[in-house]
Amino acid sequence: MEEYKVLAISTCHITIKDSATLNKKSKGLGKHMILSRDTGWFIKLYEELEYNLKSEFSPSLIKIITFAHGNGYKMIELDADATEYPKLFEVFDW
Repeated sequence: MEEYKVLAISTCHITIKDSATLNKKSKGLGKHMILSRDTGWFIKLYEELEYNLKSEFSPSLIKIITFAHGNGYKMIELDADATEYPKLFEVFDW
């Protein structure tokens, strides 16, 4: 049985451009491990950090991915209703 940690974090920590990029990448056929949903996205992280970092992502989203990967999380749940962490990550009002 496989189990792993998921970091749930508010979508307020990503830019509106990240939102558009995640929507686009979630529609890719098997190329990306991003799943879109009504209130955000799931990002399944690869074992190798560099495979998770896309040039289209903002520095804020890259910081979240790097934090999650470095702290043993295997997935990020970006959700409109998830907890905000203003002391750790930038907050965007979009």
